[in-house]
Amino acid sequence: MLLPLLAFFSIPQPSFAQPLPEAFYVADTTDFQAELKKHVLSVPAWAAELQKSGFDFLCLGESHYSEFRELYGSLVFKHLPVNHLAIEATPEEAKKVTDDFRQNGKVELLGGDFSPVLKALQPEAQVRGIEPTKEDDLERLNESIKLKRNRITRDGFLARNAAALIEKAPLVAVYGALHCAAESNGLGFATPFFRILKNLNPGKKLVSVLLVPENDRKNILRIFADSFGFTKTDIVIKDARRMDPKLYNYRTDLKQIFRSYDVILLPRSTAPIDDGDR
Repeated sequence: MLLPLLAFFSIPQPSFAQPLPEAFYVADTTDFQAELKKHVLSVPAWAAELQKSGFDFLCLGESHYSEFRELYGSLVFKHLPVNHLAIEATPEEAKKVTDDFRQNGKVELLGGDFSPVLKALQPEAQVRGIEPTKEDDLERLNESIKLKRNRITRDGFLARNAAALIEKAPLVAVYGALHCAAESNGLGFATPFFRILKNLNPGKKLVSVLLVPENDRKNILRIFADSFGFTKTDIVIKDARRMDPKLYNYRTDLKQIFRSYDVILLPRSTAPIDDGDR
């Protein structure tokens, strides 16, 4: 029994770790590239289409860095008039943010310069905070004390507070990207407030946006879009959640992006893509 086994291992075995030839890679992504191209729009065309659609709520997902605020200010708000903005602050904090901006022309929010967003708003725009108020916190505390099973999470309060605003007018929010996701994605057991809000308002048009800046060179979608030549200008990928998973081979890294956001904003690429990152 041992001799046949030794004989088997003495035969040169193929290396399954050998890199695939470039021709195989190109063939493997052709369908994905063609489908992705159908979803690509310029930022002005997308903004015009969105405005014409009569949206009720637009959730612009960000990380709390100045770069995200500058890109949203120069790309989205430049082409989409915004009269009602929700920010990651309580109502009292939102008032202080706007007061400080009017007084100083510059203001920070959560550690990053928020001025580019405020500068891009319409002159009479209203800025509202939808973070849980002291009353909301007290309500949550009372529920915890009573050990109720259906306790309202922070995102639950965000959804409730945002719902009250979109009843009156279309609302745009600049919020942490995980909160703008349509699927639970990195918030532990909490459901993102965008998903809660969508479930509470089935008849309204709610749109979630993910911004992938140029310097996010490890983002798999950014790598593909750059290598396909799509990001020679600023683009959006619209209706991202309708992408058929089989077109990108059910890759979990891409599926996580496409299933969570309706629109993906990709500012133009000015640096060559490193194919070794692919």
